[in-house]
Amino acid sequence: MTRERGRVCVWGGVVLSYATSEALLLLRTCALSLENACNADPAGVKAFTIDVAMSNGSNVTSTPFIDIEASKLIAYQYKITNDSDTTAKYISKKIELAEDLDAEDFNLILSAYRPAGTDIKVYIKAQNQYDFDDFDRLSWTELEKFEGVGSYSTISNLSDYREFKYRIKDVNKTGGVVSGPLTYTSQSGVFEGFKRFQIRIDLLSPNIHNAPTLKDYRGLALT
Repeated sequence: MTRERGRVCVWGGVVLSYATSEALLLLRTCALSLENACNADPAGVKAFTIDVAMSNGSNVTSTPFIDIEASKLIAYQYKITNDSDTTAKYISKKIELAEDLDAEDFNLILSAYRPAGTDIKVYIKAQNQYDFDDFDRLSWTELEKFEGVGSYSTISNLSDYREFKYRIKDVNKTGGVVSGPLTYTSQSGVFEGFKRFQIRIDLLSPNIHNAPTLKDYRGLALT
């Protein structure tokens, strides 16, 4: 490691910049190699820069440092498309209702950033207590948005979260009426109501630079 006092030093390809009361770490030569990145970049390399600002409280006899050998970077890639089959989605864990609290209907309320041109779809996978089919093989049932249909977040404010409410469609209820219980078909037969369920939330956008985000959600299993 070499150092030019008060200016710059280079250590293992990492450029360090010092000031009297502050140190700035610039990772100039790091490369990120991801399987998906290789598809977009034949060289398989994506360059990036990380800036870490550190202060020593005006103490000229000491300075903070980062152990480069112990430092790690974990990168994630979320694929956003306008197709439910390929876009990023959230899938909850399987929920089992308490004894004698089987449900017949379901509502979901979520808070999300949803700019114009994007959408958020919600699905439920439900299973009756007498349906002994493999849960993972059951089909998803799409819910309908009944509040917030025409509500969109302001693009210039990423914290402009709006509230949206979803419910089971009448077509997926016995008799096709709003008061009917959820009905579904599995390899074991036709069932009404459910004991276990799972939620899936799809984030849809034709543009990865204008994607919806989810803040929180609350599910209500109704009897």
